[in-house]
Amino acid sequence: MTITPDNFSSILDTIDNLVTDAKTQVRILKDIVGLGGYNATTQSIDATSDAVSAAVVRRLALVRIGVVSTQVAFTSRQDGLSFLASMSPLFDAEIEYSSSSNEIDVFMYFDNLLSSIENDVRQRCTGLPELLTLELKKATCPCALAQKLYGDGSRDEEIIIRNDPVNPFFIEATDIEILSR
Repeated sequence: MTITPDNFSSILDTIDNLVTDAKTQVRILKDIVGLGGYNATTQSIDATSDAVSAAVVRRLALVRIGVVSTQVAFTSRQDGLSFLASMSPLFDAEIEYSSSSNEIDVFMYFDNLLSSIENDVRQRCTGLPELLTLELKKATCPCALAQKLYGDGSRDEEIIIRNDPVNPFFIEATDIEILSR
């Protein structure tokens, strides 16, 4: 299926219905922005054979990213800041492209949208725990580690998910990521 401005709304609705995780939706939308001429290597917009259609598809995907980003859940401040770092170049490229094309209304819209996304993510990340690296000296049971770190052994699952150990019953002596609280 070829993505066109005419069928794009239907594609976005399908993505919304099929993919319930907001981070995954954003990742898919970022790929669609790439199909619209965004070059992740140069962090700029490349010329396409149909610049108008590419711009419409790219811009609609960016608008949807703005909507979906409000639903992304962050587990740490670093998680939120990393999300912003991955989003900003997409919007900056569109802002630069619209500015160089003399599309002032588009420039203002995406500049304001990026500011709104940044404000929202930063506000939601305030008060979230820091992501820390802990050096384990010996193999440790995640349940015991969660009890020692957080006073709650039931938080072992978050340690397992974050670090993906070979054996989920014992984490080998290595550096692992944990939340500060």
